[in-house]
Amino acid sequence: MSFKYKSNKDNVLNALTNAQKLALEAVGMLVEAEAKLRTPVDTGTLRRSISNQVDESDKRVDIGSNCEYAVYVHEGTSTQKAQPFIKDGVMENIAEIKKIVGEKFQTEFK
Repeated sequence: MSFKYKSNKDNVLNALTNAQKLALEAVGMLVEAEAKLRTPVDTGTLRRSISNQVDESDKRVDIGSNCEYAVYVHEGTSTQKAQPFIKDGVMENIAEIKKIVGEKFQTEFK
């Protein structure tokens, strides 16, 4: 009796890469939206500056602001209480983030 072996390694690796990219994009959009909801507003500049960017090479999504005073609002100062709008956007949505990641991988492997 003979068996013929066919490797599906490339297909599996491609599916994993695609699922990872889709998960990172979805998580980035969720956390960006949640951070914007939590951002204190005076002029709206800080809220509008929040964005996300997927870095596929490092397998991560960066969520942040290019507004020069964002760090002072987020982390606080000696005279201003911290308002960690990005950190809270992540930490208060851990269950939803896990759900999104699971769904993206399940969808890719159906």
